[in-house]
Amino acid sequence: MPQYYLLFLFLILVCAILAAGASAKVRSAFQAYGKMPNSSRMTGYDTAVRLLRANGVNDVTVGRVRGTLSDHFHPTKKVVNLSDGVYG
Repeated sequence: MPQYYLLFLFLILVCAILAAGASAKVRSAFQAYGKMPNSSRMTGYDTAVRLLRANGVNDVTVGRVRGTLSDHFHPTKKVVNLSDGVYG
């Protein structure tokens, strides 16, 4: 029984390390490319609205939320929330 417990703890530790590494990589890429202007000069809000309307989704609105990398969709309110760095 103790062997399975140690194996379980080891697997949890490996998964936590992999998740932390992936998170750090995404955050660094976001910081690096977030400073570059896009060629169309469209904001995240403009892009989200255009994508939704182009695909026939007219009952979903686009909102703003505080934070970094905190973009999410709220299905019960039908709102796509974009973080400050993405929205504008």
